[in-house]
Amino acid sequence: KVLGRVNRNTGATLYRLGLSLWKQGKTQDAEETLLEGLRAREQSLPEAHPETMETIQSLAEFYQSIGEKAKAKSMTDKYFPLLE
Repeated sequence: KVLGRVNRNTGATLYRLGLSLWKQGKTQDAEETLLEGLRAREQSLPEAHPETMETIQSLAEFYQSIGEKAKAKSMTDKYFPLLE
């Protein structure tokens, strides 16, 4: 079965792959994959869905870990309003 890019399962797979790439130190690939996973989750799940929020939070942590403080803040700013 082939799933499209806009699919909950595709988003979850991309998210896990992005985390794996991050742990391997492949930061450029990790960023691209995490962002792609976020797009898939945003398009297939409600905005405040826990899986979408998990991806946003992980991206904030990822950006913080590589010293991209402005990008980390952008993700944090996107994440916290969803908690309300």
